[in-house]
Amino acid sequence: MKVIDLFSYKNKEFEPFKEISLEVFKNSDSIILGHFTSSKFLEGICQHGICPPTKTKMFSNKDNLFSDGDEKYIYLSSHFDSFFSENAVKKHGGDEILILVKISPLDLELDNIRNRHIDQGLQLNNLEKIFEELQNPWAAQARTKTTIFPKNILKVIDLKTMNEIKTA
Repeated sequence: MKVIDLFSYKNKEFEPFKEISLEVFKNSDSIILGHFTSSKFLEGICQHGICPPTKTKMFSNKDNLFSDGDEKYIYLSSHFDSFFSENAVKKHGGDEILILVKISPLDLELDNIRNRHIDQGLQLNNLEKIFEELQNPWAAQARTKTTIFPKNILKVIDLKTMNEIKTA
């Protein structure tokens, strides 16, 4: 099983993930991306995985939705960007955390902010465009409707200390 680590901690320099070719990306079984949230959700995440907000009824970033249907998605990033964890903590309390997950590239979609990809006639599951978006130094994210099960959670990091949080 070929797993490619795409996540980069280099947000301050706005650097994309490591040098990985489109071919390697397309041929990987799984890639590693980050999900930013609040520690308030960690117990449920450890038990059930990361589920789309419509399943959990927890809309931590609803005030920042850019298009209808965003509440159906889990957003994943290829580099350090704590905007979403900051917002989740403001709304629900807890501490900011980063969850590194393993997911198939085939389960990803383009983040279709304000229908910009659909308006251009792009398919949201276009792997070349997803790869390009994940390399974007400003908004390197993709989305999925697929639940990320606990077995695919690789690491949880406390963003205050940057230390790993041990989970059961």
